[in-house]
Amino acid sequence: MPQQDEFILEILRDAGLVTRNQIEKAKAGADAGHGVIDTLVEQGVLTREDVSRTVAAHSGLEFVDLAQANIAPDVIGAVSAELARRYRVIPVGMGENGLVVAISDPLNFETLDSLRLLLDREVEMVCATDEQIRASLIKYYGSAEEASEELASHLGSDIEFSDLAEGEG
Repeated sequence: MPQQDEFILEILRDAGLVTRNQIEKAKAGADAGHGVIDTLVEQGVLTREDVSRTVAAHSGLEFVDLAQANIAPDVIGAVSAELARRYRVIPVGMGENGLVVAISDPLNFETLDSLRLLLDREVEMVCATDEQIRASLIKYYGSAEEASEELASHLGSDIEFSDLAEGEG
């Protein structure tokens, strides 16, 4: 199991959301496709929001509910669709020190550093669930299918991305 998962499980246990026994059962039931945290969620022991809120609180970050957010177009425009998708972030507002972005993994410092460099501005983090970030990427930036259609139109060709993905092109 990755070291980060162990750390998150320790945070969840310290917060009283899971017991050692539940973690051990989940480890025994986890397979290669699902980690222990995923197994605990599937078993109904935790929710994704429980995990996000607890890790955010441990990291000293605010948790935001993107499902309830209405983000201004100029804020969304501060991060290109490409960067938002690549780093799985949603800009949510302007803070005292710079652009505020929602991220699902507050322990991913590389994303924060990369965004600061690529956007050439200060970036602050808040947390949201991965599912909410995924839904917000579609809501504010369009689906991946729309993005591939836009790319194809800029290239001026009829590239079939599904064919390329399957290795047929």
